[in-house]
Amino acid sequence: MGYAIIVFLGLMPLVWAMSISPLTRKIDLLERRLRRMDAILNQIANQVGVSVSSSVSPMDNELRALVKEDKKLEAIKKVVTELGLSLKEAKAYVEAL
Repeated sequence: MGYAIIVFLGLMPLVWAMSISPLTRKIDLLERRLRRMDAILNQIANQVGVSVSSSVSPMDNELRALVKEDKKLEAIKKVVTELGLSLKEAKAYVEAL
């Protein structure tokens, strides 16, 4: 009986980790998709002339700073990595700032 409890307690962290890991991946995927949709909506708003100044992200300020430092390629790479946009979309995003 005591051996079964020890085995059970020893397996609990493994079972917990296996159940949490897929959820963490799903949350990460959803967050990335949300950031991408936000970026696309901001691009659309800029194209139609809608002010989105209240939704300016801190990353946009960082991207503007990179562009001012002639590091446009780094800014585009950051957009691709952080927002999950394609290179073409990322370039358009950075140019629209």
